[in-house]
Amino acid sequence: SRVKQIVFDKTGTLTLERPLLDHPERVAELDDEAALALAVLTQGSLHPLARVLLETLGGRGQRLLRDQSQTAVEEFPGLGVKWRDGETDWSLGRIGWQGEAGSGAETGSDLCRDGRLIARFSFHESLRPGALESVRLLKDRGLSLHILSGDHPAKVEALAEGLGIPADQAKGGLSPEDKARAVKELDRGDTLY
Repeated sequence: SRVKQIVFDKTGTLTLERPLLDHPERVAELDDEAALALAVLTQGSLHPLARVLLETLGGRGQRLLRDQSQTAVEEFPGLGVKWRDGETDWSLGRIGWQGEAGSGAETGSDLCRDGRLIARFSFHESLRPGALESVRLLKDRGLSLHILSGDHPAKVEALAEGLGIPADQAKGGLSPEDKARAVKELDRGDTLY
C-alpha cells in the first residue's frame, strides 16, 4: 500500500523477452570464422539478443563449438562481449561500441573483427500479452510509472508513448549501474522496481 511509483525494465517485462531477428540471412551468410566467433560470444549468455543469435546459428553453431577448445569471453555490462582468438579480437555488442558508429537511432548488435564491422543485427519486439492493460490499471490506481532500459532512448520513448507513460519518465541507453542510481534517486520508500 506504500508503493506510489513503479519502475519497469523494458525487455522481458513490458515486451516479450525474446525479440525477433529482422534479417536471419545475415547469420547464414557469415563465413565459418565469423560464425564460430558468434557462437563463442553467445554461448552461455542469458542476454535475449545473444540467445536469439545462437538459436539462429542452430546446428551449424553447435558443430563449430564442438571443435573449439574452452574459451574465455570477457563481458562488458551494458555494452557487449569480447573474445580473443589467437591474434584476432572479436566483439559482439551495442551498435558502435567496437566498430562503426550507427545512425544514432539504430538498435541491435554489431559483430566486429578487430574493430571492423562484420555484421549488424537488428531486432524487433512485441508487447507482452496484457502489458497495455496492466499499465492502464496501474495508472488508474494513481501510480506513477517509469521505464528504465539499456535499449536505445528512441526505442524506449516509442514504447512509453504507446503505453501512455510520459516521455520524461522513460529513459533509455542506461547501464545497469545507471538504472540502480535512477531507482535510488526516485525512491522515497515508495518505489517498486
